[in-house]
Amino acid sequence: MLLTELSRLVSTDGGVCLHECRIERLIYDSRIARRGDAFFCLCGARADGHDHAASAYAAGCRVFVASRRIELPSDATVLYTDDTRRALADASCAFFGDPGSSLFLVGVTGTKGKTTTACMLCDSLSAAGVRTGYIGTNGVRFGDWRETVANTTPESHELHRIFREMLDRGAEAVVLEVSSQAVVAGRIRGLSFDVGVFTNLSPDHIGPGEHPDFESYRAAKAEFFSRYCRRTVVYNADDPSAQFMLADCSAPRRVSCSLISSDFDRYASDIRAERRVGSFGCSFYVTGGGEERRLSISVPGDFNVSNALEAYVAACETVACLRADSADSTESELARGIAS
Repeated sequence: MLLTELSRLVSTDGGVCLHECRIERLIYDSRIARRGDAFFCLCGARADGHDHAASAYAAGCRVFVASRRIELPSDATVLYTDDTRRALADASCAFFGDPGSSLFLVGVTGTKGKTTTACMLCDSLSAAGVRTGYIGTNGVRFGDWRETVANTTPESHELHRIFREMLDRGAEAVVLEVSSQAVVAGRIRGLSFDVGVFTNLSPDHIGPGEHPDFESYRAAKAEFFSRYCRRTVVYNADDPSAQFMLADCSAPRRVSCSLISSDFDRYASDIRAERRVGSFGCSFYVTGGGEERRLSISVPGDFNVSNALEAYVAACETVACLRADSADSTESELARGIAS
């Protein structure tokens, strides 16, 4: 990426560049800075990147993106912007060639059950032959590739880097756990999710460094569905906050899931506990949408039935989009993936 291109993407002060150079890396950690980097001064809950710009300069960095004035030697180029996190997201998307637009993105959000639902969904799609990657609390995985992450939803730069790696390795879909903090911090800025999944909502992540109150937390979750979901939303209709999540939802298709009432699109019934060798699981019928199929899962509890139901339905929706000519024939594979 050239400095002039970076300036056009992020600068809000006219973007005047007195010289041209090539940007080899976009970074926001001064400890890894070197010549050829562009350092983004991110403001976090515990640290302000502007305070570490001098350290990045001392390590060789000469290009900086900041939202307030910083004092550096005259050979440093500083691009000023209103929001460095937004700038990082826009620059990272361009730097890695906008890989997210070439992937089928499925986002899972909620207070509880994100990881379980996302992993079940990823396994289900993989079993049906959809080359699917996963990003979330359990790290990054696609095929044999594994990587750890610092946050449930990585910073925007890391997301685009991971998307590029997955795409280059042959992925066609990615299941991503989306945290409320990721929405507020702009980590998913510029992404468009084909399918969004809502598990449930309860008071959590409230306090210093997180959300000031439950209303703010709930609004952050709802923003995912109003701004980032473009095609389909699969949601837990039994949760009291479901309608709030969907009030301004941008997706034209909405699929409701329930353990309580058969009036919704997909309904889990005849839930039975199952004893396994060394563990307990359960099974249940999925009805609605012209089908009735019994699913078995290796974990007990109605909350896991709810997670599995949404994972299965989201997997069906994904396959219906990606494999329109063979969706019916893959339902048994999807079910086996949920069971695994």
